[in-house]
Amino acid sequence: MVVEVPVRRRRYNDSEAIPLQEHGFGEIAGGNMRSLNRSILLFAAFAVLALSASSACADEFAFTINGSGISASGLLVSNAESNGSFVVTSITGTQDGNPISGLLAPGLYGGNSNLLYPSAPLLDLSGLAFVAGTSSYNVYFYGAVSQYFECNSAIDGPCTANGSGSPVTFTATAVTDPNSINAVPEPNSLLLLGSGLAGVAAAIRRKLSA
Repeated sequence: MVVEVPVRRRRYNDSEAIPLQEHGFGEIAGGNMRSLNRSILLFAAFAVLALSASSACADEFAFTINGSGISASGLLVSNAESNGSFVVTSITGTQDGNPISGLLAPGLYGGNSNLLYPSAPLLDLSGLAFVAGTSSYNVYFYGAVSQYFECNSAIDGPCTANGSGSPVTFTATAVTDPNSINAVPEPNSLLLLGSGLAGVAAAIRRKLSA
């Protein structure tokens, strides 16, 4: 004679989670979730570091040029070189009340190199050249007399002789530290990163629970 032993099974409401341990999957699921969490944390750390490095690449310098009857100021944008110098790639601002319309390519006026240095002297003998109004300008440092000069094409001609132009002072102050890796990512970038991580986590959890 076969005796049937009734088995009581717990019934769960729709709002209750079924314990995975009752089906032998607790250890496996737990391991998968721990692995998932570690992966998400590693990805988040890598992404934040990448955003910080990207933010730090904005090498901007506020500059001034002053002399007798000369006044200029604005912003320089540059790319860092491996030797510690910076190649200026764009310039905005004013020169003697005229808007600066653009940077001159290297060699176009006074043999300009458009190089900027992190410590004095901030410019070399070739100088930094740009256009404002109808004139070309070149501001450079002449080491023999330890002096900055600025050439104006309308007054000084081609600016080929050392010491050409008017004596000036030149300053350039970093707006963002080009050597820092601690720049704070923009809020929009962090929001996008958070949304992406949430989406990845949800997709993986759905796959694991399928």
